[in-house]
Amino acid sequence: MKDYFGIYWTYPVRWVGLTRFEDVEHAATVSRTIRYQREQVLRHAAAQKRAVLVEEAFLEAAPDRGTIEVADEIAAAVRKRPDLTPVLVDFSNPLGWRRHHELRERMVSAGAEFLPAEPVFLDGRQFDPVEHFRNWAKQWADHAGSKEEHRAAIIAALKDTPLTGRAAYLNRLGLLTHTGKEWTADNLRKFFER
Repeated sequence: MKDYFGIYWTYPVRWVGLTRFEDVEHAATVSRTIRYQREQVLRHAAAQKRAVLVEEAFLEAAPDRGTIEVADEIAAAVRKRPDLTPVLVDFSNPLGWRRHHELRERMVSAGAEFLPAEPVFLDGRQFDPVEHFRNWAKQWADHAGSKEEHRAAIIAALKDTPLTGRAAYLNRLGLLTHTGKEWTADNLRKFFER
């Protein structure tokens, strides 16, 4: 029996600063979704008396859907280790959330094992992925609804500032765009054209 290649992935959440990973350890620190997947894979491997010899975490390019580019990136990583069985959590069934058809298709072809997205004990408490993603959906809706408040805060911060250097000034204050990006002269100009 082959040992495992743990595959973990999530979407970026720019407005909270989740835009990159350094490695799997870092990914598991900054993303509860990655930490959850890793825990599921490690538990499964222990139950099967197999080892997880390679782990990789992937961050999607789009904040709201799985992309072909990341599916291809994951498939390329798996092809480099044909001696290992890819294993990943399947969020599409029964949750119906986070479907990633391209990734599933490539992982089925690679002989992957798919683990059910079931609740586990994580970070000292019960973690239910359904509840977790519902909470994120609510947080996103709340964030999207705060756009006018954000706009007012930016305008207030710029009230007595000179016209030049405003983008750098906002960035120094930590007042990013509503989507969590740094200000540039161009996106600040567009902000005021609205």
